[in-house]
Amino acid sequence: MEAASLKNTKLILAEPELSKNQIETAFGYIRYPEHYENVEIAVRVCETLGVSSKSILRGITNTVSDPGALKILEKEVKGKRQRFVFAFAANDVVSFEKILKSDQKKWSEFDSIILVFNSKQERPFRTIEFGKFLTDFSGLSKIYFFGSWQKLFRSVYEGNADLTFYKKNIIFNFKEIFSKSNLWIGAGNYQGFGRVWLEKLAADLNVIEGKGWKS
Repeated sequence: MEAASLKNTKLILAEPELSKNQIETAFGYIRYPEHYENVEIAVRVCETLGVSSKSILRGITNTVSDPGALKILEKEVKGKRQRFVFAFAANDVVSFEKILKSDQKKWSEFDSIILVFNSKQERPFRTIEFGKFLTDFSGLSKIYFFGSWQKLFRSVYEGNADLTFYKKNIIFNFKEIFSKSNLWIGAGNYQGFGRVWLEKLAADLNVIEGKGWKS
């Protein structure tokens, strides 16, 4: 309060007048709901600007998900379940951990958990943060690393997952990979070839199996 008054600024508590139940109900209509706390802040901003409760709730329910938002696809391919969790847009470890915890009950249903990590040249500290965080992710079987800072990631990651650093001439043994049920998780950054690679893999599987995805 004192700091705000020194800058001639009004401090507003980011606690909406709308009930938590009202906001959560509207929030549930979003196709890929995430970052609930951001919605609460947005609601409070709208209330401060005089937007009606009805308009606020209608706006939340009609929200079109960001193209980089969380997307989950699942299907059986030749009798083996393949689940894809596209969490590339959760580009900090706190948000990413929330997504992991929300999907954690599914882990035991798969033979292998494979992480596809996108690293950006201008985000070395993010790569460090994820490397340290993933060290404690004990259920991880493999990490496919795409992008810059390979040595940096290797220097901080101390987990037991098999590390594969992507190169143009690398050949993946998909016959072996898809002989198991796999949980695929995309992480790190939305922009980058890792996301493109994982999306193409899911699309190719769709063609092979000839059935639609469950989402």
